[in-house]
Amino acid sequence: MVKPAAIGLQLDSYVMIGDAMYHSVYRTGTDGRLDPKRPPVLTRVGGGWASFVGFERSVRPGYSMMYGLRSDGALFRWVTRADGVWHRAGSLPAYGGFKSMTLISRTSTYDTFLINTHSGPLYTLSPIRRTSASSPHRNRHCCSESESFTVGIADTQRDGQVT
Repeated sequence: MVKPAAIGLQLDSYVMIGDAMYHSVYRTGTDGRLDPKRPPVLTRVGGGWASFVGFERSVRPGYSMMYGLRSDGALFRWVTRADGVWHRAGSLPAYGGFKSMTLISRTSTYDTFLINTHSGPLYTLSPIRRTSASSPHRNRHCCSESESFTVGIADTQRDGQVT
């Protein structure tokens, strides 16, 4: 996530290193380089992440939804608020064929992901409601040519649109 800072930008994200998840924060100057007065900060969130193949965050005012796709296909959800504490928000099983995911849309009540499968086709997974563990629908969008894709990247524009 990118936020305007007093000078340059403040960027934060989550990264898995080995078995651990870390929260990464750093600032850049107006020239785009790291701000030497504010060194990058890497804060350990916790362990147990070695079996996860995907992670996404859906940021909303006052809280964020975190999603983790484990290698056995289980999709886990957590919610974090201003205190930074992760609270389990349920899981959804039976997505074993999926190998990567990217958030492509969010509303006030649910999120939508583009999911890449081991066998090739691309799917959307929606709605993943923020307040319940109801099973989302899987819609196929592409044929086996997508098999060459490993990950997807989505970018939120200033107007809120996801590309």
